[in-house]
Amino acid sequence: MILPAFYQTLWFYGVLFLITPLIVWRLLRIRVRRLEERLRVRRGEREAIARELHDTLLQSTQGLIYSFQSVAEQVDRGNPLRAQMERSLDIADGLLKEARARVSSLRTSSNEIDLEAMIGRAAVELFTDTPTRFSIVRAGSQRPLRASCAEEVYLIAREALTNVRQHAHAAFVEVGLKFGRDRFGLNVRDDGCGMSPSVAARESVDDHLGITGMRERAGQLQAKFFIFSGEATGTELELVVPAKVAYLSTA
Repeated sequence: MILPAFYQTLWFYGVLFLITPLIVWRLLRIRVRRLEERLRVRRGEREAIARELHDTLLQSTQGLIYSFQSVAEQVDRGNPLRAQMERSLDIADGLLKEARARVSSLRTSSNEIDLEAMIGRAAVELFTDTPTRFSIVRAGSQRPLRASCAEEVYLIAREALTNVRQHAHAAFVEVGLKFGRDRFGLNVRDDGCGMSPSVAARESVDDHLGITGMRERAGQLQAKFFIFSGEATGTELELVVPAKVAYLSTA
């Protein structure tokens, strides 16, 4: 009679059955600890960046606003220049508040970002003193966006609107937010002077319109990014983000 090897015995299978869950649990704990450590490091980096921005850029900007305010107060109230300076100060105050909120968000992980409201505020700041008309439209059933997605989409939209203000000389600009089942879309179009197709199609444009930065942000979202434009025909920007990246829930 040939005796079975130890790994062929019932007691070996029994022990294996008992220790396998323990091994899996142990591996999961190691994985969780590594993820927690990585998150702690990232949180520390975000807090360090927030402190640096608050102590340098924001404080310096606040000082500049105070200095500009002092100069504005020396101009007679009846002077049209005084009113223009005060409007500029109001815009600067709004931008500083937004910057403070963004710095504060570095210390938190809140998913409560109102993308439509943020884009609307940016448009008011950019086009208040211009003849350009602005509108924002929404298509589809609104769904909550991931904070990381909303942040990048907002920055792309703001860059596009800034370009319209600086370069397009447009009579109107429209921002579209499209909540699709399998994708989220951003569309920014204007009726301005446009740009040459060669410039719009280039992957990198030195010191021109921030196209490179918008493409890079789109890449971080695994999104498709298009620019349709021609000279004297206006410009249309389209961003398409996959649902799994855009929405908090894909159900």
